[in-house]
Amino acid sequence: MSTIQRPSRPCKECQRRKLRCDAQQPKCGLCQRARVPCEASPAGKRGPKRGHLDALRNRLVQLEETLQNRLDSEQHPQEHAQALHYSPGSTDASQSTDFLRGDVGYGDPLPQAFMLPGPSMAGDADTLGLGPFPFPDLAVSLPQIDRGTHAELDQLYFDRVHPSFPILHKRRYLNWSKSTAKSRSQTCLQQVMWILATLLSTQSRDLINPLYSRVKQDIDLIIMDTGPCQLELVQAWTLLTVCELMRALYGQAWASAGRMFRLLQGLRYHEIDSPRKDPVASEGMIDPIRTEEKRRVFWMAFLIDHLLSIRNRWPICTRLPISDHAFQAAQLGSSTFLSQAVTEPPSSDTCSFNECIIIATLSGRGLLRDVHGTISEAYGGSGQIHIDHDEWLNLVLATRNQALRQRNDSDRMGTFAQILGQVTEILFCKSLMTMNKNSSTESCTQEYRCRVLRAAEKIVLFAADLTALHFSMVHPFMFIPLFVTAEFLYENRALGDGAFLTQLRSLVDVFGQLTNVNDHERSYLDLLSRSCQQNIAIMPATTCVELKRIARDFLEALEDPNDPTKAQAVASADLSVTHESYPSTEGLEQFLSGWAKAKQFMPNFRMELVDMVAEVDASGSGGKVWVFSKVTGGGGGTDRDSIDMMSINGEGKVWKTKDVQRITSKH
Repeated sequence: MSTIQRPSRPCKECQRRKLRCDAQQPKCGLCQRARVPCEASPAGKRGPKRGHLDALRNRLVQLEETLQNRLDSEQHPQEHAQALHYSPGSTDASQSTDFLRGDVGYGDPLPQAFMLPGPSMAGDADTLGLGPFPFPDLAVSLPQIDRGTHAELDQLYFDRVHPSFPILHKRRYLNWSKSTAKSRSQTCLQQVMWILATLLSTQSRDLINPLYSRVKQDIDLIIMDTGPCQLELVQAWTLLTVCELMRALYGQAWASAGRMFRLLQGLRYHEIDSPRKDPVASEGMIDPIRTEEKRRVFWMAFLIDHLLSIRNRWPICTRLPISDHAFQAAQLGSSTFLSQAVTEPPSSDTCSFNECIIIATLSGRGLLRDVHGTISEAYGGSGQIHIDHDEWLNLVLATRNQALRQRNDSDRMGTFAQILGQVTEILFCKSLMTMNKNSSTESCTQEYRCRVLRAAEKIVLFAADLTALHFSMVHPFMFIPLFVTAEFLYENRALGDGAFLTQLRSLVDVFGQLTNVNDHERSYLDLLSRSCQQNIAIMPATTCVELKRIARDFLEALEDPNDPTKAQAVASADLSVTHESYPSTEGLEQFLSGWAKAKQFMPNFRMELVDMVAEVDASGSGGKVWVFSKVTGGGGGTDRDSIDMMSINGEGKVWKTKDVQRITSKH
């Protein structure tokens, strides 16, 4: 049977793992051993994109006009200063009083005193020389986005992002998305949508940073405006928070989340279905689709709120969202309130979005239970919570998790809900274990440990299934419940006769196979040290995946021996090196000095990684890695196939390397 000749480029899997591809047909050797699809990587396009030169010319014209406008504005600094100047004393007292009484309508502008000042308000208007609507920063220039890219990004968003964050009505969005008369809020919303779509794609990733810079700049200017606050602005702040969480920009995410929560509170989205409102005059009767969009953005913020452990203390009079299928088809009905959904038996009609909200609510109540116990102990109480509350929470959580298992939803939100349910089980049992730590009832504590272990096993199984999916099919917030599980297992790794440590190793192995959407060449392990409260750099060297990562980092550090900081991060100070080509060395400093001199005589030296095999020590920490590589440009001018062994200690540092075998290649 004839086969099509594979191009010389590596396949996608080998390229992702940074391994050499043998280009065998129909599968390369690595893909055949791993039993994964083998696809050739696409060739990169040469030259600039179509229309790029025209876009640059248009940009030059735009910059000239902007500069001219700035020069004109400098001639009238007094007028512009008055336009930007804000005096707290000038705020209308009746306006603030109306807001506190709750008399501000949905379409009314928010009181000026309510708005958070944007970063640009700290500057002096005379110095800036800006008018009432400042021009964008010249440093923030956007690449030209043609109609084809526009349509592709829109489609990517609804294919890959919307299933995880279902807050937009697709047809409504498409009606205004290509209009030239979009509002500033709509433009910001669209750009944030494109950032999220690009994060979950391998295409157009050069758009992420310029789009993000422009959105951050423009959305602050919109907040400064005292006009009516549009729904699209709230949606933009919500998706911007999502974007910053996905990119591990946690400081910015907290600030954006604060803006998002204050906007929702000020617009009273938590009272959309309040019985005090006149149902005839309500917006829900006039535009039910827009009202449902408001419900959805509120509940998405609620979900983010609970995931970040920020408890919302306002009474909620907003119904849960309807199913996404009914929403997109404009089949709008009446759903239940959260209090009903939590207490009533689970229904097969409950959508995955609502399941996540319910599970997050149960998790929040468990956290609130811990807070009450801590406060009670601080004031001299026993810290014990009424047993009826524990029994109720235990029953509801067990019933909800059982219903999720029976439904077995395989969509992004459904899988996320199942894992979140098991994490809530772990946190609940952890709370009970802490409460009974001084109790003599050892049998109860053992029961909780068994329940936690079963929940952890299920989470590992769910997470392992995710490795077979494309990263765009995994919920972008999946790292939150998975990392919470890893932290708990790490804290209790000594329990269960090693069972907790075994599950932790399995989970970290899975992390090494899940793609980090912020950098497709890296995995969840790269996020681990930045996202966990524990310094789980996490147990360096307790899994084969982590051992291989340390070995790869060590090889990368050797590319520049004159910069010792990289090597010091992954190698022990008393590094021992045995090699056939030069004398053995003791100590990292001596090795780097000798290696730097050796590279001066081998300027074309290259070490191409072919494969690695790792083995964890019997102690469960540290181990050995055998590195298979092809060496070119070495002494004698011959190519060699090399096998090196690295020994890694329990702290995750390379302490010994040994040249095992070098075979001269025959040409």
